[in-house]
Amino acid sequence: MKNSFHACLYVIVSILLSTISVEATEPFELPKEYSVEMISTDAGKEVKGMLYVTGNFMCLESTVMGSKAITIIRQDKGVLWTLMPELKMYIEVPLQPGATPAPLPPTNTVWQKVGEEILDGETVEKWTGTFEVQKQPLVMTYWISKSTKVPVQTQFKRDLNKWKNLKAGPQDSKLFELPAGYKKMGDQEKK
Repeated sequence: MKNSFHACLYVIVSILLSTISVEATEPFELPKEYSVEMISTDAGKEVKGMLYVTGNFMCLESTVMGSKAITIIRQDKGVLWTLMPELKMYIEVPLQPGATPAPLPPTNTVWQKVGEEILDGETVEKWTGTFEVQKQPLVMTYWISKSTKVPVQTQFKRDLNKWKNLKAGPQDSKLFELPAGYKKMGDQEKK
């Protein structure tokens, strides 16, 4: 059970890290601030969530194995927080300074248009981005709406992410902060 929870948490973090706003060189455009419904499928398991983005701040709210999970990325503070609302606790993980979180393609990604497809009744462009991480070539695939130039689906290895109902605009700043009353996991063991 614990391993399944960690596997689902890994999928959620992968989703978050694959959606960080990118440079204009990519074949798509994202607003600086937006929210979007996300459906991630990995190894046949589906996780639904809501992603909120303001610049380099991100918050993903989802349900994993029946429990609500909230993951916040604050690049300005160099941290990723995973909140467990039922326990009023959070886990803090440091981000590497200046690093592009995987699986987001780095700026040296080589983009190639693969073609066009119909996805959920919409004409999309299919692109691949090839890049290296620790000298290993990796490929991420994007399906981009021709009408909005926004990704509607991404795939990295086995992880398939669908985006629905993207809404551009300001997001509530409270989404990107630790809620009052939460304790850092591990702090109670130090006492």
